[in-house]
Amino acid sequence: MKLTLLNNHYERNDMILDLQNLKIKYNIQSKGVLHIGAHEGQEAETYHFMGMDNMVFIEANPDTFKILSENLRKFPNSKAILACIGEKEGEKVKFNIASNGGQSSSVLELGTHSELHPEVVYTSSMELITKRVEDAVKGIDMNDIDFLNIDLQGSELSALKSMGTLLEKFNYAYLEVNKGYVYKGCALIEEIDAYLSTFGFVRRETEWVNQWGDAFYVKEGKEVLPGTFSVPIASPSLGDANAKTKSTSKIIELEDAFIVGDGSNFEGWFGMNISSLELPTERMYLPIQWSAYYIANKNGRDKASMGQMQHLLDSLDITKKYFTIVEWPEGIMNYFNGKDIKVFGTDVPNVDFILDLSKGGEENKKFILEKLKEI
Repeated sequence: MKLTLLNNHYERNDMILDLQNLKIKYNIQSKGVLHIGAHEGQEAETYHFMGMDNMVFIEANPDTFKILSENLRKFPNSKAILACIGEKEGEKVKFNIASNGGQSSSVLELGTHSELHPEVVYTSSMELITKRVEDAVKGIDMNDIDFLNIDLQGSELSALKSMGTLLEKFNYAYLEVNKGYVYKGCALIEEIDAYLSTFGFVRRETEWVNQWGDAFYVKEGKEVLPGTFSVPIASPSLGDANAKTKSTSKIIELEDAFIVGDGSNFEGWFGMNISSLELPTERMYLPIQWSAYYIANKNGRDKASMGQMQHLLDSLDITKKYFTIVEWPEGIMNYFNGKDIKVFGTDVPNVDFILDLSKGGEENKKFILEKLKEI
């Protein structure tokens, strides 16, 4: 958001980057928008003027939500959702109310914000329960919505991660970003760039105000390849026969798109020579042939395929534990995002346990099974 000093306090104005200029420059034809961190819905008029009449606004503060709902009455195709967005569902969080009309309110404590805007302080707080975006919008028709706006005072990355595969639907993303810790523990712009890149987004516009600013992303990898996940991985107890990707006992079953190797390296050999009965703990085997997958997809530089791999990892049950094997020289190029995944492999980046492939498959298999008892 953009703050302008008026009468000794900051008022919220339009976004820093001019949306109408972006519409012309990038030929934006969006019919709908999802705005997370709506405050009072100040941008609704601009969205309406741009032809984005299908608007969904999410706001956490119950008092602000009342004003938002009233302001949206003149837009019949708009919807307001009261929800405190978080990466995990059902967490209790302290939501801090800021003195500037709630515009800087956040679940994060103030960082350098206190130096940049010393007149803004937290005056009160309330306990809220978090909700993931993908759950908050359940039951709402999202078919015409492909423009995303997130303004969550440092929690933008958590919101993105809480979208799951819903993020696939969007072609444009407008986010408040930080290059310093304006809020304690906030994600920096490099982290936002990295996460969005796995879904094919490229940052095209950025404008800064001190250590924070606004950024505009365009999805360039729009092509959907085989293996896209429309449902999460089912746990063994669910036994969801309709799930495209499921797990049986201790070995995750994957779509063919992620098993593209011929078994000639140890990644593939292990998958062909292991059974659930041999695995000594509840830690589940994720049999992705990373090297073959990356080679088959422009050495891991194809944005669409990397996005699909990220969808797979994001759909894993975060309450369970996993292990995998990698021989790719750059290690695993995707993000685990909090999942407990132990990595066995050669001396490459981000490996937990190094294998000596000169000892042969059976010897390394024995090494893995022994290590699994320890972790």
